[in-house]
Amino acid sequence: MNVIPYIDVMLVLLLVFMIAAPLMYQGLEVNLPETTSKEINLNDFKSL
Repeated sequence: MNVIPYIDVMLVLLLVFMIAAPLMYQGLEVNLPETTSKEINLNDFKSL
């Protein structure tokens, strides 16, 4: 069983991840919508 091709594949994958990892930190800027809510009054609920 020859392990040289497996080592070659692992080195290529390592190289790909080393190049791709810094690019993933840049990401996209997303403007999320803001919401408003009122305070919940626990006295309005009835227990069973």
